[in-house]
Amino acid sequence: MSILFDNNYKKYSEEIKNLYLQAFPKIERRPLGQIKDLLEKKKCQILSILYQGDFAGFFILLKHKNARLIDYFAIKKDLRGKSIGSKALKKLDDGNPLLIEIEPIDQKSANNHQRIKRKSFYQSLGFESKDVLVDWYDTTFELMSLNDSKSYESYFNLLDAIFTKEERIKNIRLAS
Repeated sequence: MSILFDNNYKKYSEEIKNLYLQAFPKIERRPLGQIKDLLEKKKCQILSILYQGDFAGFFILLKHKNARLIDYFAIKKDLRGKSIGSKALKKLDDGNPLLIEIEPIDQKSANNHQRIKRKSFYQSLGFESKDVLVDWYDTTFELMSLNDSKSYESYFNLLDAIFTKEERIKNIRLAS
C-alpha cells in the first residue's frame, strides 16, 4: 500500500476543506482564516495524505522546534478501515515528539464507544496518555503523545510558541 504526503495543500484545498467540514463537529473546528494565518506564519503545516496517488485525507499540524501537535487528522469516509490512517501516522513518526488531543472517555457521552476506539487506535500505534485533560476553547480533551517522556510541558511550550501567551492562557489550559 503506497502512502505519500503532499506538502502543497493548495493542490488539494477543496478536498481538505470538504473533509474538514464533514469530519469535525462545528464546536471543534477552528476558523479557516486562523489556520491560513498560522500557515503564513509557518507555525502550521498541512499534509495531504495520498493513497495510491489519490487524496485520502490530511493532517493539520501545529509545530515548534521538533515537536508537532496533530491539530486535525482525517481520512475520507469511504477509505476508513483500510489501515491508511495508521500507515500515515507511522510515516509521520520521525522520532520527535508528536502530540494529539482526543475526546476523553466518558461513560455519559453519547459517543463513548467511538472515544474508546479512538484512544485504542492511538495506543496501538505507541501513543501514551499523559493522564492530563486540557480545556481547549471550552472543549475538554485528553492529551496523548508519542516519543515524548515529559508530562505536558512539550504541549504548552509548543502552544506558547504558536499563540500569544495571553491568548493561550485564556483559551487553552489544564482542565479543572
